[in-house]
Amino acid sequence: MLRKVFELCEGAGVKCQLNLERWMRCAIGICGSCAIGKFLVCKDGPVFSSEQLRQTAEFGKGAMLKSGKVVPIKEFALWRQ
Repeated sequence: MLRKVFELCEGAGVKCQLNLERWMRCAIGICGSCAIGKFLVCKDGPVFSSEQLRQTAEFGKGAMLKSGKVVPIKEFALWRQ
C-alpha cells in the first residue's frame, strides 16, 4: 500500500513522507535487521521522505518476516496465514 501511495505522489509531483515498519532486534542500529537499502529504520526513520525512498530500490518489493527472511510482497499474504 505504501508503495502505491509513493507512486501516486511521484506521478503527481507531490512530496510525501511515509512511515515504514521493520522488525527491530537491537533498536540502536547495530544488528542491521531493520535495514531497507542504505537506511536503518530504527536510526534514520521510521518516517522517510520521498527523496530517501527514491534511493531505496527495495522499497515495496518485499516484506521481512519475524525470522529475518525477506519474501516478495505477492508471497507475503501466504506467510501470514
